[in-house]
Amino acid sequence: MKDSNSSSSGAGGATVISLDFCGTISGCSFLDEFWFKALPAHYARVAGIGFEEARNRVSRMYDSIGEEDVRWYLPDYWFSALGLNGKDVFHDVDGAAVITGKVLGILNELRGRLGVRVILSTNAPTDLIKAVAPELPVDRIYSSTYDMKHVHKDESFWRSVMEREGGSHIAHFGDDPIYDIRIPSSLGIDCTEVNTMTLVPAVWAYLGLK
Repeated sequence: MKDSNSSSSGAGGATVISLDFCGTISGCSFLDEFWFKALPAHYARVAGIGFEEARNRVSRMYDSIGEEDVRWYLPDYWFSALGLNGKDVFHDVDGAAVITGKVLGILNELRGRLGVRVILSTNAPTDLIKAVAPELPVDRIYSSTYDMKHVHKDESFWRSVMEREGGSHIAHFGDDPIYDIRIPSSLGIDCTEVNTMTLVPAVWAYLGLK
């Protein structure tokens, strides 16, 4: 484990850099843009009601499902439940993720000059990430909700990531002390707790380059 208060094995030892998305690569404002603006707006048009009424109805539906049900996280479930065209809704949040030039720069440098494989390990659904960050330079997205139908990045999620990455040495950077740090570090993954402001220097420090 490697966080702000501890260090782990040799810097730059990983062959795969894994990153969380919301709160790490990007801010999380795109979630409100999608779930509480774009999706209710399209539902309002389909149902022939005002936006505020549509948002209230949709919010009650979210609450009735609850955050411990994986359907709560899946856009396709809600498109079907509300009779919406998913492509139209996603179009309204195209590029909505706020990702700094420094973050994009390090992703391109990792994959380019340094030849490091970069993956996302997140509970955000893959289709939503591709909508809000369509040009994100990563090699693969692993989503606990989309790929494995798990609400959280639990031990089985991380074991699956490790297996699919062929036993490569993984270093993960994320903002959740349990699902980004404690669980993956217990499986031998180098973990660093970061946020959007500290991600870039933390990756460089891990690699021993800056």
